Amino acid sequence: SDTSSLNLTVQAGQTYFIEVASRAPLDDGQVALRASFNTCSYAGDEAAVNSILSYYELSGLDSYAEAVSFPSGTRCAVTGLSIPDKQLSLPLPTTVGYLRNLQTLDLQFNRIPDPLPASLGNHTNLQTLNLRHNQLNDPPPAPLANLGNLHALELEANQVSGPLPAQISSMTRLQRLFVSSN
Repeated sequence: SDTSSLNLTVQAGQTYFIEVASRAPLDDGQVALRASFNTCSYAGDEAAVNSILSYYELSGLDSYAEAVSFPSGTRCAVTGLSIPDKQLSLPLPTTVGYLRNLQTLDLQFNRIPDPLPASLGNHTNLQTLNLRHNQLNDPPPAPLANLGNLHALELEANQVSGPLPAQISSMTRLQRLFVSSN
């Protein structure tokens, strides 16, 4: 049987689509596709999470971070960071913006004060941002409007006052906006 190879460089945070087509009819109608990725950059995400945990004097990355892994066990990216109910009392560090593949950020039931870093707007894959029951006073920063995939923004039970940024109306996938008890 004839085979062809395609080599490409895989970069962390990128999505690749591979389409297979045949110029000649296949005897059994089957196409076999083998794809193997032997490089994946997890080091940057791991460093960012460890930096955040260290900032809050916490340890144990696996206790707080959710990562996507290949079948071989190689970790590819951090997709979730959950640090609820730890009485965190420092503002969220800007290094949270380094987690480009983050889909869920859960920091509920802490004492996180303002300001929220503008780097939160870097999370174009973020779907859930849960900041319920913290000590936030300011409305979310305008860069949060960059979160085009955000489905849930939970800000309830803080002390947020003033109008929400008009840019929130551009978040077309936003399904849940919780701002009660502010």
